[in-house]
Amino acid sequence: MTKFYRFCRGVCKFLFHIAYKTEVYGSENLPESGGYILASNHKSFFDPPLIGMTINKQLFFMAKEYLFNIKVLGAIIRKLGAFPVSKGNGEQAILTAIDVLNKGNILGIFPEGTRIKTDQLGRFKSGVIVIAAQTGADVIPVALRYQRRHFRRNKAIVSYGTLIKNSDLGIDMNAPRTIRNASTLIKGEIAKQLEDIKCK
Repeated sequence: MTKFYRFCRGVCKFLFHIAYKTEVYGSENLPESGGYILASNHKSFFDPPLIGMTINKQLFFMAKEYLFNIKVLGAIIRKLGAFPVSKGNGEQAILTAIDVLNKGNILGIFPEGTRIKTDQLGRFKSGVIVIAAQTGADVIPVALRYQRRHFRRNKAIVSYGTLIKNSDLGIDMNAPRTIRNASTLIKGEIAKQLEDIKCK
């Protein structure tokens, strides 16, 4: 974790403390060493810093390409471990993600590919499965939920699910059915967690 990342992480914690009551569940499911994928639902622009400030290691994550065209913002998020993914051409982003994992780092990815405002999960893209297949990385499903509360601070909830071993994904890139099954497995685990934290 770089000094700049640690500083920004502290700033995020302070700002989130003002705006949200943050609750974290399942931290014990996070491995001590890196080289794994955090696959999360996507609700807000705040999702990457919310996840990043609740784990003790640096998080690397994909971000939409247009964000890097905003000079100051692009420079900052790049230093924080973000790398661009362009619509319709994610090959370079996947190669970067593979490199991140092969170096023993933690990759954050939003399989829906965009923010979903409803309570339902969106369609999962295959990128997370391709990356897992090519690196042998395990996957931890992550559920995020934001709650508006009258006369009290809003609540932000992060729930880390049980680690899904790469071997349990059963991926064969030559068999499309196994790719769909693996994606369904991850999506199902995130959906379960979202149901669990609805009552928190």
